[in-house]
Amino acid sequence: RGKYIVTEFKPYVYYNKFFMALDLQFSFNTGGSIQQDEWDNATAITEKLSSFGYGNQYKDKYHFRFGAFDRFTLGYGALINELRNDIYYPERKKMGLTGKADFDFAGLNLVVDDVYDFDLIGTRLFVRPIEIISLFSKSKKLLFKDMELGFSYVLDLDNYDFDSSADEKYLSKDSSDSKKVKSYAIDLY
Repeated sequence: RGKYIVTEFKPYVYYNKFFMALDLQFSFNTGGSIQQDEWDNATAITEKLSSFGYGNQYKDKYHFRFGAFDRFTLGYGALINELRNDIYYPERKKMGLTGKADFDFAGLNLVVDDVYDFDLIGTRLFVRPIEIISLFSKSKKLLFKDMELGFSYVLDLDNYDFDSSADEKYLSKDSSDSKKVKSYAIDLY
């Protein structure tokens, strides 16, 4: 592919719980021309966006993140604990999705490791039974009000997750040897 001089900028912007991180890499050949295939399609351009989203997964009631992520835990970690989708970075940049919605009495978490190649998908639904009771009770000071009963489901569509970054710059290939792996968990916390 030739020799290149690479300059990289990774600015991070945070404002009112919204955030955006860029991954701007510029490769120049020895003649000073920029490498064009880093900017020639929609996937290449979206990869310049490292991530964007709203909120903190652990602290806020509502959270979403699109792009690279690390240390994602689904619920309390029975099925997915500290998952990262940037393990092949920089050869392969995954654009994942994580989300959380907490309505006090119930909520959900979700994760997709790569929206361009659905390999790992997970969700957790939970209820807080004591919180539901407190909605109809005169006493708002009930014990175990934050106790959660959760159900998690994770589907791994390509458990081998063949990395084809050596063959194709932006796509991964699913292995024909892969089997769908489904996992379920019920937790009380």
